[in-house]
Amino acid sequence: SESDALCEHLRKELEITVISINYRRSPKHPFPAALEDVYDAILYFHDHAFAYGIDPKRMAVFGHSAGGNLTAAVSILAGRTGEFSLRAQLMTYPYLNLSESPFDKPKYPQALPSAALLSFNEMYTRIDQRRDPLVSPVFAEPADLEGLPPALILTAEFDSLNAEGTEYAETLAKAGVPTELYQIP
Repeated sequence: SESDALCEHLRKELEITVISINYRRSPKHPFPAALEDVYDAILYFHDHAFAYGIDPKRMAVFGHSAGGNLTAAVSILAGRTGEFSLRAQLMTYPYLNLSESPFDKPKYPQALPSAALLSFNEMYTRIDQRRDPLVSPVFAEPADLEGLPPALILTAEFDSLNAEGTEYAETLAKAGVPTELYQIP
């Protein structure tokens, strides 16, 4: 798959161990199933790092789109629990605000249709969950973000998720998290 190819590319180019997590998906498994799966997998590899040749103090998390959402959420959750720490969080075109109607997000011909984003929201969460920072990280309070690992966020110029990626980068930076934001033309 495309994700497997990217993981293999990162493994070779960076000479690192890459673990791809196959998490439960909605609608069969709505929030918080995917987040629990990602969190539990990272915790497992943290706790068994040496058996896999991993330095538990140098673990990072990466995801794109919905995976970017899970990257931000698992970083927040790890900060809350203290069960493991991450060295970095990297997100590409992350979906970080499920509370905002997809029809109110910026529209571009190249972007996913608003109706597709709306169906994702409806399958993943109930409406009353959408302002939870573990669902929509843009709503995280500074206390949730302080001490989180450095963040790299890549947004795409003609993507409906561009503004929320930028907003989250600014929120992280205001909370003292070293953050780099790049918009890809």
